[in-house]
Amino acid sequence: MIMKVKSFKIKGIRNIREISQYPTMSNHKIRKYSLIRSSRIDNLSDKKRNKMLEKYNIKTIIDFRNHVEVGEGKKCNFSDDVKYIHLPLLDHEYFGISHEKSMKSALFNQSKTINDDTFFKEYMPNMYKSIVFDKFSQKQLRLFFNILIERGENGILFHCTGGKDRTGIATLFI
Repeated sequence: MIMKVKSFKIKGIRNIREISQYPTMSNHKIRKYSLIRSSRIDNLSDKKRNKMLEKYNIKTIIDFRNHVEVGEGKKCNFSDDVKYIHLPLLDHEYFGISHEKSMKSALFNQSKTINDDTFFKEYMPNMYKSIVFDKFSQKQLRLFFNILIERGENGILFHCTGGKDRTGIATLFI
């Protein structure tokens, strides 16, 4: 069986996908629009964001960004029935995954000093390994799955900055 992650568009949010119709171990399927993954959602106005959350019955937002990334974004105001959970997947910044303004300039400066292609070839795979095997990340992913189980009746949106790396790995585990 081919499983699909359905892409849809909401202006202001990149990499937004709904994860549904996947069969579970007990041969059930994930309800349509009950799990949505995306990039950061603070680029939307509060009104537009809350309208989107209401449309898809999203009652839980899980934010995988670190404290610096959250602090550099806009503050989000959610309606009272939406629970926001800040659950950083990494306990430190990584070039290429963390997209803080300060990290972009650090990455650019670092790239000028490295002459070894091996560094670049191994860097991203090592970053992904750290998300999977780092004790802090494993603990956070365990909490993520507990939240999915506890809050399962309503829609859940989980995101990081770009909606690719941390969010992608969490989606892979789902």
